Amino acid sequence: MDDRAAECVGADDLAAALERAAGAAGFGLEADSSRNWFSTRPALSVRIERLRNRAVTESSLE
Repeated sequence: MDDRAAECVGADDLAAALERAAGAAGFGLEADSSRNWFSTRPALSVRIERLRNRAVTESSLE
């Protein structure tokens, strides 16, 4: 899901949007391993880190 959205809007913009949404909703960004047992997705902090890494990789290819 994040990959497709990153293709549409850019990985860095998507990461920033996720950070803003988490802040507005009052969610912490730290990964909580006890909550990950029942999660269907990686922790938000992991998703944002992946998107930031993707943005760096994409910018180095340009």
